Amino acid sequence: MEKLLEHLSTLDDPRCPGKVEHRLIDILVIAVCAVIACAESWEDIAL
Repeated sequence: MEKLLEHLSTLDDPRCPGKVEHRLIDILVIAVCAVIACAESWEDIAL
């Protein structure tokens, strides 16, 4: 998990700072973990 966070933390967040509700790294970690758990769509990730 530490290596994943290390790699993802180097990414720049292209979103407008005033319109951001969640940190980019949080979204990416959740998405990666969901895909590892066989999520195949954004709906699966949301579940």
